[in-house]
Amino acid sequence: MGYENREYMRPERRGFNFGSGGFVEHPGVRGILFLTCGVFLLQLVFGRQGFQLAMLWPLDSGFFYPWQPLSYGFLHDVRSLGHIVFNMFGLWFFGKLVEDGLGTREFVAFYLLGILAGAAGHLIQGALGPIGPALGASAAIMAITGWAAVKYPYMKVQLMLVIPLEMRWLAVLYIVMDTIGAGANIAHGAHLGGIAFGLAAAWFNWRFTGWSGLNGQARGWAKRWSGARRGMKVYRPLEEPEDVPPLPPRPEPKPSDDFQERVDQILAKISRDGEAALSDEERRILVAAAEVYKARQRL
Repeated sequence: MGYENREYMRPERRGFNFGSGGFVEHPGVRGILFLTCGVFLLQLVFGRQGFQLAMLWPLDSGFFYPWQPLSYGFLHDVRSLGHIVFNMFGLWFFGKLVEDGLGTREFVAFYLLGILAGAAGHLIQGALGPIGPALGASAAIMAITGWAAVKYPYMKVQLMLVIPLEMRWLAVLYIVMDTIGAGANIAHGAHLGGIAFGLAAAWFNWRFTGWSGLNGQARGWAKRWSGARRGMKVYRPLEEPEDVPPLPPRPEPKPSDDFQERVDQILAKISRDGEAALSDEERRILVAAAEVYKARQRL
Protein backbone atom coordinates (compact mmCIF):
# COMPACT_ATOMS: atom_id res chain seq x y z
CA MET A 1 0.00 0.00 0.00
CA GLY A 2 2.99 2.27 -0.12
CA TYR A 3 4.55 2.30 3.35
CA GLU A 4 7.56 0.56 1.89
CA ASN A 5 8.05 3.41 -0.59
CA ARG A 6 9.28 5.60 2.23
CA GLU A 7 12.86 5.37 3.43
CA TYR A 8 12.57 3.43 6.66
CA MET A 9 14.52 3.86 9.84
CA ARG A 10 16.64 1.92 12.30
CA PRO A 11 15.21 2.38 15.80
CA GLU A 12 17.33 3.22 18.79
CA ARG A 13 15.90 3.33 22.28
CA ARG A 14 17.68 3.05 25.59
CA GLY A 15 16.62 -0.05 27.50
CA PHE A 16 14.83 -1.75 24.62
CA ASN A 17 16.40 -4.56 22.63
CA PHE A 18 14.82 -4.66 19.19
CA GLY A 19 16.74 -7.65 18.00
CA SER A 20 16.15 -10.35 20.63
CA GLY A 21 13.35 -12.15 22.41
CA GLY A 22 10.78 -11.41 19.72
CA PHE A 23 9.57 -14.91 18.94
CA VAL A 24 9.44 -15.94 22.58
CA GLU A 25 8.18 -12.75 24.20
CA HIS A 26 6.01 -11.33 21.42
CA PRO A 27 3.58 -14.03 20.21
CA GLY A 28 1.20 -11.42 18.81
CA VAL A 29 3.80 -9.95 16.47
CA ARG A 30 4.99 -13.44 15.56
CA GLY A 31 1.49 -14.72 14.74
CA ILE A 32 0.57 -11.73 12.56
CA LEU A 33 3.91 -11.88 10.77
CA PHE A 34 3.55 -15.61 9.99
CA LEU A 35 -0.08 -15.20 8.91
CA THR A 36 0.73 -12.31 6.58
CA CYS A 37 3.70 -14.12 5.05
CA GLY A 38 1.58 -17.24 4.62
CA VAL A 39 -1.07 -15.28 2.75
CA PHE A 40 1.65 -13.76 0.57
CA LEU A 41 2.86 -17.26 -0.37
CA LEU A 42 -0.71 -18.16 -1.36
CA GLN A 43 -0.80 -15.03 -3.50
CA LEU A 44 2.38 -16.15 -5.25
CA VAL A 45 0.82 -19.57 -5.93
CA PHE A 46 -2.60 -18.43 -7.11
CA GLY A 47 -1.63 -15.06 -8.61
CA ARG A 48 -3.02 -11.58 -8.23
CA GLN A 49 -6.33 -12.42 -9.88
CA GLY A 50 -7.18 -14.99 -7.22
CA PHE A 51 -7.33 -12.31 -4.53
CA GLN A 52 -9.03 -9.46 -6.37
CA LEU A 53 -12.12 -9.60 -4.18
CA ALA A 54 -10.05 -9.57 -0.99
CA MET A 55 -8.60 -6.12 -1.81
CA LEU A 56 -10.36 -3.03 -0.49
CA TRP A 57 -12.41 -1.53 -3.32
CA PRO A 58 -14.24 1.82 -3.15
CA LEU A 59 -17.90 1.63 -2.15
CA ASP A 60 -19.16 2.76 -5.57
CA SER A 61 -16.86 0.47 -7.57
CA GLY A 62 -19.28 -2.44 -7.74
CA PHE A 63 -16.60 -4.76 -6.30
CA PHE A 64 -16.90 -3.87 -2.61
CA TYR A 65 -17.74 -6.66 -0.14
CA PRO A 66 -18.10 -6.54 3.67
CA TRP A 67 -14.96 -8.61 4.41
CA GLN A 68 -12.62 -6.33 2.46
CA PRO A 69 -12.04 -3.73 5.25
CA LEU A 70 -10.17 -6.47 7.12
CA SER A 71 -8.89 -8.86 4.45
CA TYR A 72 -6.98 -6.18 2.50
CA GLY A 73 -4.60 -5.71 5.44
CA PHE A 74 -3.13 -9.20 4.97
CA LEU A 75 -2.52 -8.89 1.22
CA HIS A 76 0.52 -7.41 -0.50
CA ASP A 77 1.57 -6.64 -4.04
CA VAL A 78 3.25 -9.77 -5.44
CA ARG A 79 4.95 -7.61 -8.10
CA SER A 80 6.97 -5.82 -5.42
CA LEU A 81 8.77 -7.85 -2.78
CA GLY A 82 9.61 -4.64 -0.96
CA HIS A 83 5.94 -4.09 -0.19
CA ILE A 84 5.70 -6.97 2.28
CA VAL A 85 9.35 -6.83 3.39
CA PHE A 86 9.21 -3.26 4.64
CA ASN A 87 5.76 -3.65 6.20
CA MET A 88 6.89 -6.74 8.11
CA PHE A 89 10.08 -4.91 9.04
CA GLY A 90 7.96 -2.20 10.64
CA LEU A 91 5.75 -4.79 12.35
CA TRP A 92 8.76 -6.64 13.77
CA PHE A 93 10.65 -3.64 15.12
CA PHE A 94 7.84 -1.32 16.24
CA GLY A 95 5.06 -3.84 16.86
CA LYS A 96 7.06 -5.25 19.77
CA LEU A 97 6.88 -1.84 21.43
CA VAL A 98 3.10 -1.89 21.30
CA GLU A 99 2.82 -5.51 22.44
CA ASP A 100 5.12 -4.75 25.38
CA GLY A 101 2.92 -1.81 26.32
CA LEU A 102 -0.52 -3.34 25.78
CA GLY A 103 -0.06 -7.10 26.13
CA THR A 104 -0.64 -9.71 23.44
CA ARG A 105 -4.46 -9.73 23.34
CA GLU A 106 -4.67 -5.94 23.33
CA PHE A 107 -1.98 -5.71 20.66
CA VAL A 108 -3.79 -8.12 18.31
CA ALA A 109 -7.04 -6.18 18.78
CA PHE A 110 -5.16 -2.90 18.24
CA TYR A 111 -3.58 -4.22 15.03
CA LEU A 112 -6.90 -5.40 13.57
CA LEU A 113 -8.62 -2.13 14.48
CA GLY A 114 -5.73 -0.26 12.87
CA ILE A 115 -6.49 -2.13 9.63
CA LEU A 116 -10.17 -1.19 9.95
CA ALA A 117 -9.32 2.45 10.65
CA GLY A 118 -7.16 2.49 7.52
CA ALA A 119 -10.05 0.99 5.55
CA ALA A 120 -12.32 3.79 6.78
CA GLY A 121 -9.79 6.38 5.63
CA HIS A 122 -9.47 4.76 2.20
CA LEU A 123 -13.24 4.52 1.74
CA ILE A 124 -13.65 8.17 2.70
CA GLN A 125 -10.97 9.13 0.18
CA GLY A 126 -12.77 7.02 -2.43
CA ALA A 127 -16.02 8.85 -1.73
CA LEU A 128 -14.28 12.17 -2.41
CA GLY A 129 -12.69 11.18 -5.70
CA PRO A 130 -11.70 8.31 -7.97
CA ILE A 131 -9.28 5.86 -6.39
CA GLY A 132 -8.19 2.27 -6.95
CA PRO A 133 -8.26 -0.70 -4.58
CA ALA A 134 -5.95 -0.85 -1.56
CA LEU A 135 -3.97 -3.75 -0.14
CA GLY A 136 -1.23 -4.09 2.44
CA ALA A 137 -0.54 -3.79 6.17
CA SER A 138 0.61 -0.18 5.93
CA ALA A 139 -2.41 1.24 7.78
CA ALA A 140 -1.76 -1.03 10.76
CA ILE A 141 1.97 -0.16 10.69
CA MET A 142 1.05 3.52 10.65
CA ALA A 143 -1.21 2.91 13.66
CA ILE A 144 1.77 1.33 15.44
CA THR A 145 3.90 4.35 14.50
CA GLY A 146 1.30 6.73 15.92
CA TRP A 147 1.08 4.77 19.17
CA ALA A 148 4.86 4.78 19.58
CA ALA A 149 5.00 8.52 18.83
CA VAL A 150 2.71 9.22 21.80
CA LYS A 151 4.20 6.73 24.26
CA TYR A 152 7.85 7.23 23.26
CA PRO A 153 7.97 10.70 21.69
CA TYR A 154 11.71 11.17 22.29
CA MET A 155 12.82 7.75 21.08
CA LYS A 156 15.36 8.23 18.30
CA VAL A 157 15.11 6.54 14.92
CA GLN A 158 17.37 6.95 11.91
CA LEU A 159 15.54 8.18 8.85
CA MET A 160 17.17 6.87 5.67
CA LEU A 161 19.62 5.14 8.05
CA VAL A 162 21.43 8.48 8.46
CA ILE A 163 19.22 11.28 9.84
CA PRO A 164 18.37 10.95 13.57
CA LEU A 165 14.73 11.80 14.20
CA GLU A 166 12.49 11.54 17.25
CA MET A 167 9.34 9.44 16.97
CA ARG A 168 7.03 12.42 17.45
CA TRP A 169 8.57 14.22 14.47
CA LEU A 170 8.51 11.06 12.39
CA ALA A 171 4.75 10.85 12.94
CA VAL A 172 4.35 14.51 12.00
CA LEU A 173 6.41 13.94 8.84
CA TYR A 174 4.21 11.01 7.77
CA ILE A 175 1.02 12.96 8.43
CA VAL A 176 2.25 15.89 6.33
CA MET A 177 3.36 13.60 3.48
CA ASP A 178 0.03 11.79 3.36
CA THR A 179 -1.96 15.00 3.69
CA ILE A 180 -0.25 16.57 0.67
CA GLY A 181 -0.33 13.27 -1.23
CA ALA A 182 3.43 12.82 -1.58
CA GLY A 183 4.55 9.65 -3.32
CA ALA A 184 3.05 7.48 -6.03
CA ASN A 185 0.98 4.34 -5.59
CA ILE A 186 0.27 5.12 -1.91
CA ALA A 187 -3.14 4.87 -0.22
CA HIS A 188 -2.85 8.14 1.66
CA GLY A 189 -6.34 7.94 3.15
CA ALA A 190 -5.60 4.53 4.65
CA HIS A 191 -2.33 5.80 6.12
CA LEU A 192 -4.05 8.80 7.70
CA GLY A 193 -6.82 6.63 9.11
CA GLY A 194 -4.31 4.23 10.61
CA ILE A 195 -2.05 6.81 12.22
CA ALA A 196 -5.02 8.81 13.54
CA PHE A 197 -6.28 5.67 15.26
CA GLY A 198 -2.85 4.90 16.73
CA LEU A 199 -2.43 8.42 18.08
CA ALA A 200 -5.88 8.43 19.66
CA ALA A 201 -5.52 4.94 21.14
CA ALA A 202 -2.26 5.88 22.86
CA TRP A 203 -3.34 9.36 23.95
CA PHE A 204 -6.61 8.16 25.54
CA ASN A 205 -5.19 4.80 26.69
CA TRP A 206 -7.92 2.86 24.92
CA ARG A 207 -8.38 -0.81 25.79
CA PHE A 208 -10.19 -3.18 23.45
CA THR A 209 -10.51 -6.52 25.28
CA GLY A 210 -12.45 -7.04 28.50
CA TRP A 211 -13.61 -3.43 28.56
CA SER A 212 -16.85 -2.78 30.48
CA GLY A 213 -17.29 0.84 29.47
CA LEU A 214 -18.97 3.63 31.44
CA ASN A 215 -21.69 1.29 32.68
CA GLY A 216 -19.07 -0.94 34.23
CA GLN A 217 -17.43 2.06 35.90
CA ALA A 218 -20.77 3.24 37.23
CA ARG A 219 -21.45 -0.22 38.68
CA GLY A 220 -18.04 -0.17 40.34
CA TRP A 221 -18.68 3.23 41.91
CA ALA A 222 -22.11 2.11 43.15
CA LYS A 223 -20.65 -1.07 44.63
CA ARG A 224 -17.93 0.81 46.48
CA TRP A 225 -20.40 3.41 47.76
CA SER A 226 -22.95 0.86 48.99
CA GLY A 227 -20.19 -1.22 50.59
CA ALA A 228 -18.91 1.83 52.42
CA ARG A 229 -22.41 2.63 53.73
CA ARG A 230 -22.97 -0.94 54.93
CA GLY A 231 -19.66 -0.86 56.76
CA MET A 232 -20.32 2.44 58.61
CA LYS A 233 -21.36 2.30 62.26
CA VAL A 234 -21.82 5.08 64.81
CA TYR A 235 -20.26 4.27 68.17
CA ARG A 236 -21.70 5.99 71.23
CA PRO A 237 -20.15 4.84 74.54
CA LEU A 238 -22.59 4.68 77.47
CA GLU A 239 -20.08 6.13 79.86
CA GLU A 240 -16.52 7.26 79.82
CA PRO A 241 -14.14 4.44 80.83
CA GLU A 242 -11.90 5.09 83.82
CA ASP A 243 -8.23 4.28 84.32
CA VAL A 244 -7.69 3.31 80.72
CA PRO A 245 -4.16 4.15 79.65
CA PRO A 246 -3.84 6.01 76.33
CA LEU A 247 -2.89 4.03 73.29
CA PRO A 248 0.72 4.37 72.22
CA PRO A 249 1.28 6.36 69.01
CA ARG A 250 1.28 4.29 65.86
CA PRO A 251 4.72 4.04 64.27
CA GLU A 252 5.01 5.86 61.00
CA PRO A 253 5.95 3.47 58.19
CA LYS A 254 9.09 4.62 56.46
CA PRO A 255 10.55 3.07 53.34
CA SER A 256 14.18 2.05 53.53
CA ASP A 257 16.81 4.09 51.73
CA ASP A 258 17.38 1.29 49.21
CA PHE A 259 13.66 0.97 48.57
CA GLN A 260 13.24 4.73 48.13
CA GLU A 261 16.20 4.84 45.76
CA ARG A 262 14.66 2.03 43.69
CA VAL A 263 11.34 3.89 43.52
CA ASP A 264 13.11 7.06 42.38
CA GLN A 265 14.87 5.09 39.62
CA ILE A 266 11.56 3.66 38.41
CA LEU A 267 9.91 7.09 38.37
CA ALA A 268 12.83 8.45 36.38
CA LYS A 269 12.42 5.57 33.92
CA ILE A 270 8.73 6.42 33.50
CA SER A 271 9.61 10.05 32.82
CA ARG A 272 12.24 9.02 30.27
CA ASP A 273 10.67 6.04 28.47
CA GLY A 274 7.01 5.97 29.48
CA GLU A 275 5.00 3.65 31.74
CA ALA A 276 4.84 0.92 29.09
CA ALA A 277 8.58 0.32 29.46
CA LEU A 278 8.25 -0.95 33.04
CA SER A 279 8.82 -4.60 33.88
CA ASP A 280 6.43 -6.61 36.05
CA GLU A 281 8.85 -6.39 38.99
CA GLU A 282 9.05 -2.61 38.69
CA ARG A 283 5.27 -2.35 38.62
CA ARG A 284 5.07 -4.44 41.81
CA ILE A 285 7.57 -2.12 43.49
CA LEU A 286 5.43 0.92 42.57
CA VAL A 287 2.33 -0.77 43.99
CA ALA A 288 4.18 -1.52 47.24
CA ALA A 289 5.42 2.08 47.43
CA ALA A 290 1.88 3.38 46.92
CA GLU A 291 0.67 1.24 49.84
CA VAL A 292 3.40 2.64 52.08
CA TYR A 293 2.57 6.23 51.19
CA LYS A 294 -1.16 5.62 51.68
CA ALA A 295 -0.47 4.21 55.14
CA ARG A 296 1.55 7.29 56.02
CA GLN A 297 -1.31 9.56 54.95
CA ARG A 298 -3.80 7.69 57.15
CA LEU A 299 -1.76 8.38 60.29
